[in-house]
Amino acid sequence: MADRLNYVVADVNDLLNNNDEISIGDMSKVADEVIDDLAELVAKQGKSIHVDRQGVLNNIKILCIVYDDETPIAIGGLKKGKNFEYAFRKINKLDLINEYDYEIGYFYTEKSYRGKMIEIGNSNLPIFIGIIKLLINFAGKNKNYCFTMLQSRTKKFENLFKKNGYNLLGKYPSITAAGDYVTLWGNHNND
Repeated sequence: MADRLNYVVADVNDLLNNNDEISIGDMSKVADEVIDDLAELVAKQGKSIHVDRQGVLNNIKILCIVYDDETPIAIGGLKKGKNFEYAFRKINKLDLINEYDYEIGYFYTEKSYRGKMIEIGNSNLPIFIGIIKLLINFAGKNKNYCFTMLQSRTKKFENLFKKNGYNLLGKYPSITAAGDYVTLWGNHNND
């Protein structure tokens, strides 16, 4: 592992319309390479990704990729707009959908890096939390965010969400994991 993990946070539309090099810590990559890195990690997460070169990369509006040297090791993204309507419909709270600006998701960290720390400003944070902070800072702190989380894999994050101002909005049965459920968490920033 490198002495320091690097990261990039970018608007996907800017990446898709830009072939310039992007500075990532001590290295630089062409925008297309960053998109390829994203696709690689999303595939490892078990999802497919479709790149539309006219400005839409699936549902992702803003992405964050963490690198160890030049190797992509973790991702997270913000989904803009009403792409998360399904979750609000499942918890019977469609009236809340207009109160949220982004859904945070697409999280994946390579197994050998889970539990490792990343330096963000003057803080060392777990990679997962670092990605969330980077995404929120990039999008704007005065926005409202929600998370959709599969319960069995993310139960340990409940206290983390609560400590950071997130409330449980509701839950619904998982269609992929029998007997499990999906939780929807949201903050409400009144700044």
